[in-house]
Amino acid sequence: MLSIGFALFPTAIGDVGVAWSDVGVTGILIPEASPDETRRRLTMRFPSAIELPPPPAVGRAIELIGCIVSGKQVDARGIALDLEGIPEFSRRVYEVTAAIPMGRTLTYGDVARRLGDFGASRAVGQALGRNPFP
Repeated sequence: MLSIGFALFPTAIGDVGVAWSDVGVTGILIPEASPDETRRRLTMRFPSAIELPPPPAVGRAIELIGCIVSGKQVDARGIALDLEGIPEFSRRVYEVTAAIPMGRTLTYGDVARRLGDFGASRAVGQALGRNPFP
């Protein structure tokens, strides 16, 4: 089992939480009502996580996330993600949605069609509801 680290960092919308493994970012949590609540949710989701200073690659991810939250257009595709345990269908959904240009939208049905599964819009919504990388 890989060890999990986490950190909170300030953004324009509050303190965002990020968790990582040796492979890459394992999850991002948008701010809760307080930093303590965000920390609590992170440790619920990753019970073995330890609050640590982020390694350089995660520091770069934090920088990019801060830019995105501030409304800046940046290319965050270079962030290493740890997709361990994420079902293949969800991975495909995240690939499609990650390619949506900033300021554009797709419906769940649009995403399902891009996946070649016209009846999967509900499954797309469920996958996005579980997305650890909002």
